[in-house]
Parts: sequence; C-alpha cells; structure tokens
Amino acid sequence: MAQNGALRLPVVGRIGIIVYVIVGDAKPQIEVFGPQVVSLNGQRVPALRVHNAGAAHARMSGFLSGTDAKGIKYDFNPSDLPILPGEVREVFLTPSTGGNDHPTLTFPVSVQGTLEWGNQRTELNERFE
Repeated sequence: MAQNGALRLPVVGRIGIIVYVIVGDAKPQIEVFGPQVVSLNGQRVPALRVHNAGAAHARMSGFLSGTDAKGIKYDFNPSDLPILPGEVREVFLTPSTGGNDHPTLTFPVSVQGTLEWGNQRTELNERFE
C-alpha cells in the first residue's frame, strides 16, 4: 500500500564500499618479486609475483606507465584481488591507452611508477621480456 505523495524510485544497481579495520598491529607485509610475462585472457601481460608475509590482507594499487617495443605509451593497472596473509599471488599489470582498454603489447615492455598497498608503497622500474 503506497502513501499519498510518496516518491518511488526503482533500484537498478548497488554501490559497495570496502571498509578496512585494523585490529592491533595486524598489517600486510608485502614482498614484490618479478618481472614475468603471463597469459591473461589470451593476451600476454606483465605481472609481478607478490608474497604477503604479514597478518592482514592487502590489495595492490598504483600509478604505473610504460612503453612497449614499438614505443607506444600505456597506463598499467595492477590487479586488485586481495593478497591474503601467507599467500603468493601474481599481480597482473593490465595495459590501457586513452582509446583502447585492451591493447596488444609488443614485448619487451618497460613499466615504472609507484605500487601501493595500505599505507605502504614501493617504486617500480622493470623491464618485462
């Protein structure tokens, strides 16, 4: 039963917000290994092997850019799947350009910038063969 003057809006989507709570001194302790080239959805992409030796999970983010063998410039987005305590995971560096979200890279590829997780960060300057 609807009330007179009540506004009815259809819900067509949901918005989720990730909230992190730190308990005690729990924090991720990330070690970054690499570089390596892996296949992701049939495309060759740069990746880093990451180990979390801490007591809390982490998600990678960052501001990365680079060029491929043809001199084409790209932005790279690290995959943001959680890296659980004790886990070793590949972090894919997915390329994009202003007009193409799924370009094909020509290797070797150089990538540089800052990787971040929690309140920690590390500088990246790697060549992926």
